Amino acid sequence: MNLFCVLGITPIGIAFALIKKPQYKLAELFNFYRDMYWAWTYCIYIAFALIIWIQVEMIYLQSVHWSHTLYMLWAIIYPFCCIVAEGEKLLQKIVTISLPIYKVITSHLIVLPSRLF
Repeated sequence: MNLFCVLGITPIGIAFALIKKPQYKLAELFNFYRDMYWAWTYCIYIAFALIIWIQVEMIYLQSVHWSHTLYMLWAIIYPFCCIVAEGEKLLQKIVTISLPIYKVITSHLIVLPSRLF
């Protein structure tokens, strides 16, 4: 039942949160990546839960099935997809902040050599 809740129902709720973008203060308490929306962080948590579950299952069964490999690969790639998806917004913030600074620095660099002569 716990596995069904963690790896079954919870991802459905997180998918809903990614679509509707609700603000939950309780969910923000467990968000370790404050720059990211909480649902993206929870997607990463679900991927780690899947990795842990597959590892425990392989130890218990003393074998590896092809589906273990498939789900393990998915669980490893998935957090990177979440970070890239949310990272686009972070990159836009960095560009928005650094572009005026870049313009100021380059304008002074052009002016500085003319002051020397």
